[in-house]
Amino acid sequence: MIKKVVLTGGPCSGKTSVLNNIATLFPERVVLIPEMASLVALSNIPRDSELDRLHFQTAIFELQLFYEQLMHAQADRLNRNIICDRGTLDGAAYWPRGDFCQAFKTTRELEYQKYDLVIFLSSLSSELPEKYAAVECHSARTESAQEALALQEKLLNIWSAHPNIKYIQGSFENIADKVQAVLTILLAENIIC
Repeated sequence: MIKKVVLTGGPCSGKTSVLNNIATLFPERVVLIPEMASLVALSNIPRDSELDRLHFQTAIFELQLFYEQLMHAQADRLNRNIICDRGTLDGAAYWPRGDFCQAFKTTRELEYQKYDLVIFLSSLSSELPEKYAAVECHSARTESAQEALALQEKLLNIWSAHPNIKYIQGSFENIADKVQAVLTILLAENIIC
């Protein structure tokens, strides 16, 4: 049975860096799904108005669904597990108005069922706030340390009821330590063995 993992957390928590390390270390064991927001941002969809942000988040959600379906077929064919840089529910933290799940005719519980494991990485904004501003986390990220912390809290609230959530918190001076913490969980959960 193919297992699907979500790597989530606030902005600048190391999700993409961890995923890139996993891709290098275990290229034959997992199928990786990149962060959809970064792909959608490349299309230059404006995000100035609330309506623009609704369209942007809708594009991310629909692209995430498509990629997960496409990559599940590949993972099944190759007998590999899947690791996602963010999951379908991450968009709820960025949703500008109303109920995210209602807008997509789903529930948190239905979305939780898509993922066997959620690994929540704490953001640099909470670990080492003085370093957050100095680090270039990601070209698609524009949040201040306070905004990143608020998004982390929203994401934590969104994912905290998942039946198999693991937290990686604490001050990590380098990404290698955070990668090791994630690998320890993935090994314990039989994702990369």
